[in-house]
Amino acid sequence: MGIKSITRDDEVKRLVKYIAGDVLASVLSWVAYYMFKIYVLNISQFPLNSKFWISLLLYTGGWTFLHYLSGYYNSSYLKSRLNELTITLITTILGCIVLFFIAVSNDEIEYDEVNVSIAALFTLQFLFTYAIRLLQTNKIVHDIHERRIGFNTLIIGTGKHAKQTAMMLNNVPLSLGYNIIGFIKYDGEDAGDLPAAVLNITEENTLGKIVKANNVRNVIIATENLSNDLFTLLISELTNTHTNIMISPADYDKLFITPYHTSVLYSHPLVSIMRSQMPAWQENVKNVADRIVSLIGLVILLPIFLVVAVAIKINSRGPVIYKQKRLGLHAKPYTIYKFRSMYCDKNPEHSHVLTQDNDPRITKVGRLLRKYRIDELPQLFNVLIGQMSIVGPRPEQPYFANRLVLMSADYALRYQVKPGLTSWGLVKYGYAENEEKMLERAKIEQVYLQNRTMAVDIKVILYTIRTIVTGKGI
Repeated sequence: MGIKSITRDDEVKRLVKYIAGDVLASVLSWVAYYMFKIYVLNISQFPLNSKFWISLLLYTGGWTFLHYLSGYYNSSYLKSRLNELTITLITTILGCIVLFFIAVSNDEIEYDEVNVSIAALFTLQFLFTYAIRLLQTNKIVHDIHERRIGFNTLIIGTGKHAKQTAMMLNNVPLSLGYNIIGFIKYDGEDAGDLPAAVLNITEENTLGKIVKANNVRNVIIATENLSNDLFTLLISELTNTHTNIMISPADYDKLFITPYHTSVLYSHPLVSIMRSQMPAWQENVKNVADRIVSLIGLVILLPIFLVVAVAIKINSRGPVIYKQKRLGLHAKPYTIYKFRSMYCDKNPEHSHVLTQDNDPRITKVGRLLRKYRIDELPQLFNVLIGQMSIVGPRPEQPYFANRLVLMSADYALRYQVKPGLTSWGLVKYGYAENEEKMLERAKIEQVYLQNRTMAVDIKVILYTIRTIVTGKGI
């Protein structure tokens, strides 16, 4: 019997099962905790009134949200049992610390009772949660190791390197979930006797179509003839398919100057090119913080927005808000919103002309807006709806983005994260007046991508605030 392919629907269903398991664990621990208080501590009744059900709802909802912030739900199949134990333990400790301070704030409860109660609640919550999780994860890990399920995988290349890579992945005693379904012939390579079908890319049968038709989740670069052209092809075809592009460490060094990260200790190590290096829990905390900050910012800044809108209308004809297509997460196009800072120009040839110092196209009001970066503030709406982040690599127009990828393969790595309202590169270089400056700014942002943490984001925000206050926006 062949390996069953893990589909997107399978991942969603598995994620729902993990969430349902955590909710069940919270309900069981809450009920067991009340039984403990009644029959062991003799300090509580068990009234099934509205207060009990509301408490139960808040309790389960709070734990589910905390589990989301921990990053546990970011991957439903590729889970490490050691990481699962660590995440469950840390999350339970943090959650019980919060509950401890909530309980202490209640003057009707004795301090000693709080200590015993929280200790009991911690034990129950951890044991129920981890037991249910372990049952599910053990089944998944066992099925992957035994090659019952796996992710469909394509290998780019048909030469010796491709064949060796396939053999190493297929012959490992415990499978890592790579179900190799085919090889993509590239640049005339031919090793012969490959363990899967050889597929040819044509105008009608593009790489993107092959990936979607075969539910491919991993694409491994294993060709002797690496080039920027190949990487550009992969990026243009795959960045919006959520496909994981992988490469061996030795080949990675031929294309990129930025350092790679891999946690593989057993089997053949592969480097994921399009995967963020920020820990999952920080990614989730960042996403929540982005939404909260953008919502608060839009509300507080509304009076300023109205004043700016009137000033723009008085100063020149045209709309208040300027819209433009940019490339975001997974190179997906979206519309960016800014306050219009230039005179209206309907000539399509001018859309790809970068802004220069003392550019005559900038209005008087627009120059002030750009100096203090006020023109960027409407992008808080992009952040609120999830298209952007407060901090991230600055998005470029598709025209320039496609040209910059040809100039540097590293540029495409930015598509692994949401673009930012501000960035490390924007703080250091400001607005770019030509493609060379854009590339210099992009190089700085590659460093940011390899060092993304909440602490780095806070630093970028503080430097951005300094830039705005000092008026160094141009």
